[in-house]
Amino acid sequence: MSLTAPINIPERAGTVVSLPVAAATIIYAGSLVAEDASGNVVPATDTAGLRIKGRAEVTVDNTLGAAGALSLQVKRGVFKYANSARHALAAANVGKTCYVEAEDTVASISTNNILAGRVVNIASDGVWVDTSPRAIATALVAAVNSAVAATGSTVTTPYAYTTSEQADALVVLVNQLRTAVLELQSALNA
Repeated sequence: MSLTAPINIPERAGTVVSLPVAAATIIYAGSLVAEDASGNVVPATDTAGLRIKGRAEVTVDNTLGAAGALSLQVKRGVFKYANSARHALAAANVGKTCYVEAEDTVASISTNNILAGRVVNIASDGVWVDTSPRAIATALVAAVNSAVAATGSTVTTPYAYTTSEQADALVVLVNQLRTAVLELQSALNA
């Protein structure tokens, strides 16, 4: 059907969403939150399988409730979190991905590679992190391009290695690409 007059199409910014809170969980306003395998939000930690959803807008105490008994308003955007003391981010990390160390701290690396977002700026009192899916995807594409460039390899077939260093570089590249693809899938499914 073609329009014959103006219409008012409702709009929702989509930056704030309501998500179910995991059982026996308290989430504090301002904390970085993640979705667990069951689709419930929890405080972000470096725990395998979590996917970052954004910042908690309010404190929700579901310590006595079942999963989903309460919901949390979660916002996507650019927020400042503490910089890791062990794996600090620096100016060279601007535009790159950063990872969850704790619900209030981001790091340059982590054990389980729980992606927090893209580093926007490094301040003396923290790290500005963009938690939006588009920003994360952009940073991951840059990481893949960087990994490819770092190998310096021009091998076009798996049987054309002239040195063991080329073969080792390809193994490293494949592992980096695998991690980047998993992070990208997670970010796009968020």
